[in-house]
Amino acid sequence: MTNKAMQINLGLEWYNKWPRDVTCVAKKVDDLVFIGGQLPLDSEGRITGVGNVQEQARFALTKFKECVEQAGGSINDVCDVQSFHTDVRQIPAVLEVAKEFFKKSKPTWSAVGTSGLYKLGIDVCFSGLAVLDAKTKDINPGLEWYSKPPWDVAVPCKVANDLVIMGQMCGMDDKGKVVAPGDYPGQFRYAWKKSVECMKEAGGTSENIIDVVCYFRDRRGGLWPVALLNDVLVKDKTMGAKYSERIAGTAISMPSYFHSDLLGQHHIYGVLGEKEKRPLGGWIPYCTVGHYPGDILWGAIKVGRYVFFPGQVMYQGGFSLEEDIPSIKKQARCCFNEFVRILGSIGATMENVVFIRTYSDPGYIDPVLEIAHEFFHNEKPAWNSIGNSGLYQRQMLLEVYGMAIVHEDHFRHYIY
Repeated sequence: MTNKAMQINLGLEWYNKWPRDVTCVAKKVDDLVFIGGQLPLDSEGRITGVGNVQEQARFALTKFKECVEQAGGSINDVCDVQSFHTDVRQIPAVLEVAKEFFKKSKPTWSAVGTSGLYKLGIDVCFSGLAVLDAKTKDINPGLEWYSKPPWDVAVPCKVANDLVIMGQMCGMDDKGKVVAPGDYPGQFRYAWKKSVECMKEAGGTSENIIDVVCYFRDRRGGLWPVALLNDVLVKDKTMGAKYSERIAGTAISMPSYFHSDLLGQHHIYGVLGEKEKRPLGGWIPYCTVGHYPGDILWGAIKVGRYVFFPGQVMYQGGFSLEEDIPSIKKQARCCFNEFVRILGSIGATMENVVFIRTYSDPGYIDPVLEIAHEFFHNEKPAWNSIGNSGLYQRQMLLEVYGMAIVHEDHFRHYIY
């Protein structure tokens, strides 16, 4: 069961070498172009612009632009950009380069610090989404700092047909001042408030929020974003989260953000319309379904043609502090098996997966790609590998986030 898909490769020969040959540079499915992690690597895999982040950004964004053009679109079709930086002090310099590319139409943008990228010496990486020939709308819930350099290259929220995309949702007030320094709940409540304002202006409600990636500075605070999002979305506190109020939620600890006082930020996808939100996955031990605050999370959610996978991790009954940590390959196999199980529950396969982002120690990137060969064959996903600073438990070495596209009217109920 596949939609009309096209794999895009820009002549980057290192994509055809083991173990990277399980991925593609970008993937077009119908009118959607999923752009994998664009890096400053030439056709042979050599770093362009060592020590010069603007040269690296210009090379990678050129490849980003070429991906959309090969898919039949233009840079003006780009709706979402996510950038990952080994030094967040370089974010303004990177955004200045971005202004050379995004002149007519501004995307939403999330800039996050990372503990490492595909190769030592790479300073920046970009991934994103383009929607070809879309009816778009830019939304700003009063955040004046988006109209000032360096953020004037982006918008807080972008509507593209039925998709609503929010980037850089964080605890910065309208003037660009960090609210509640040192206070996780204060910053996250402000971010959720602005997110709901965006969704309402887009024509939806908080129930149209489907996928939330929560980045936070300290993994000990990992339940704060989930708990506060639960408080925002769940209407009837006596019943807990209903199916319509649950999300595909991912919580990842990342080392740093645009402002040194920010404790985290969020990237959000929503889907407009009367499409039914269908939770997938059945029993999910690591989401503690039925228990606050994890009762808001599901293993995946299907809305229309979109299937959003939160970060899959190896958590089979939990870990004890004394036991050996399972190997990265074992954890990768477990994560991808969850994709297989969840997709199988609706009659889909791994060929429907269009985008993967892995969060791990950078040294684990190649072993994870090796295991991916067991699961991806003819149809390769666009891929982005990012270093992070911690997952929910210390024994977790890997989290695999992704998206799949299926036929909109196709659904087979999960059998428990």
